[in-house]
Amino acid sequence: MPHSESQTIEKLIETLNCNETVAVFKRKRSFIFNFAMIWNLFEDRCMDNFAQISTVDDFVNTLPSNLNLDVNIIFDYFKDRYKVVDNIYNIESLLWRRNENTYRNFVIEKFRDTQCSHQDKIKAVLYIIFRLRNNLFHGEKDIAIINEQKQTFVLVNKFLMDLITL
Repeated sequence: MPHSESQTIEKLIETLNCNETVAVFKRKRSFIFNFAMIWNLFEDRCMDNFAQISTVDDFVNTLPSNLNLDVNIIFDYFKDRYKVVDNIYNIESLLWRRNENTYRNFVIEKFRDTQCSHQDKIKAVLYIIFRLRNNLFHGEKDIAIINEQKQTFVLVNKFLMDLITL
């Protein structure tokens, strides 16, 4: 007998020790499903089916300089999210790989830059999104409390969709 989606979710609810119905569980985490679908489209349509943090610059450099994309909302959101005090930012929770220090340093530099260009904001945001994606898909995000990051993923989903539909 085939296993139903509800049975899978019930097992997931049991595994995570959540006290929720299947409907509530799905509704509260729909942003993760959306992210998985949107990431797939982004990788296909924007990154030639091979998304790597090292290819972000190439992608952003192909975008027109007069691009009508509002990156400020998500850039400022991340800037506030990772701000400790004044011009001090802690983005270590993104678990950057050893070979990603250049991207990590770039993000911090752009957070501090009061004249940061539109293109550099897009790069910084995409570097962060790459880390969020890797942390989610490689088990670093605690899925039991992922709801705490709903606002982050809602903004990420909108930003990626805006890029996909340019």
